[in-house]
Amino acid sequence: MRDVEEKVLRSLGWSHLVNLDFTKIQPTETGRVEMVYEFGIFSTWYVGKEMPNCVGDRRWKGSSISFTIPSSPCNLRGLNFFCVFTSGEFITNDGEFLAYIPHIRISNITKMCTWIYDVPGFFEGSREGITFSSHWMFGKNEMEDGDQIAISIILGPPYPSIRNTMESGVSLVYDEDGDEEDVLGYYKSWNHIIGGDLSPFQTTTPGEYCLQSYRFIGVQTSWPDYSYVDRGNASTITSLLVSYFNTMHLSFPKLLTHLLLKFV
Repeated sequence: MRDVEEKVLRSLGWSHLVNLDFTKIQPTETGRVEMVYEFGIFSTWYVGKEMPNCVGDRRWKGSSISFTIPSSPCNLRGLNFFCVFTSGEFITNDGEFLAYIPHIRISNITKMCTWIYDVPGFFEGSREGITFSSHWMFGKNEMEDGDQIAISIILGPPYPSIRNTMESGVSLVYDEDGDEEDVLGYYKSWNHIIGGDLSPFQTTTPGEYCLQSYRFIGVQTSWPDYSYVDRGNASTITSLLVSYFNTMHLSFPKLLTHLLLKFV
């Protein structure tokens, strides 16, 4: 993230990240704060538990929200989705927990379009919390004033849910100056992005796109139809797993390794 230009961060609506010391908010001891870009979606994880001020009133605890895009004299150029994790019931003896979002579903009910994003990576959270930020490059062809939008976090295998303390938020990003340099022009030139050619990722449901990077290499995940998992069952499974790993005195990286070997 230290290599990302300030004007790019501001264009994404991530002004709250501009002056941060990325060496202090890296999500792992050996890792770095990195930004991922795919499908017209920017995303990053960093240590912290403060919801950005730009979110305003569109914040919630739970798995879903719906709202109507308000009228504005400016052109809509994107949507920011944030998710803040703090330590909850399912935490290891070392004070760690799993911060993971299986999939994000954003639907434009008015235009009958849905994008399901397979979020890359999962991270080790601590009592300092950890935040997921994503910017979706929606243009007027995908969203406009008056459209009804629904956003949900899809829970599903292979990983149980370990997020009993989670808050989400949404902000809309607009072009405030029509003559402003398009600093995201390079990213908009990519082929398989929102607003571009997503036909290889279209599901059998009209207007629905499953945005998985695995599909670039012809691999699909093993779980079907992004079904919702019963929260009670997921919590029970998670509690048993964490208790087991604490009993075995396994570190958090080893816990993740065991989960991967178990389900992949």
